[in-house]
Amino acid sequence: MVTCMNRREAEGMRFFFALVLMFSVVLSASSSQAGGDFCSESLSRLGDTEPVMIEKHGEPDETVVTPVENIHNPEITDHRYDHIYSGLVFSFYQPSQGEGRTILFRVEVQDRGLCFRGLCVGSSRKNVTDVLGEGVEWEGNLIYEDDEGGASVNISFNEADEVSRFVFLPYID
Repeated sequence: MVTCMNRREAEGMRFFFALVLMFSVVLSASSSQAGGDFCSESLSRLGDTEPVMIEKHGEPDETVVTPVENIHNPEITDHRYDHIYSGLVFSFYQPSQGEGRTILFRVEVQDRGLCFRGLCVGSSRKNVTDVLGEGVEWEGNLIYEDDEGGASVNISFNEADEVSRFVFLPYID
């Protein structure tokens, strides 16, 4: 059976296929910059809750507690907990109404001994892009976001174009 389209329908189909093509190009470009699930995989390996962090790394060398004004109600004071290890800092947020529950919102890694998919502090920029793709350039750093969105990592480089630190930011809802 052969069906003919009128001119308007044909133009509509061309427009539709052009949109599909543009969308697929954008998706393929963003997935090449995403690094797959690198961020959430690395955070899980590091420890994404305080008990798991302590189980994997032991008690921190120091914990700094900072009062933080609640963004929704300035009369409420929440707290930030920075658990500091040599070359590693875990930052947790504790809302006042959270009944002691903390939320991981940042992990900074400067320890050369911690590697993620073969990438460590000291790895070259080329090595990073070979493993994770191009990333998004921002102020000399490369930023990668998981394919599923949410978790991200900001990879900083020194003057020799080697990784100087990873800053992982988990997805927070």
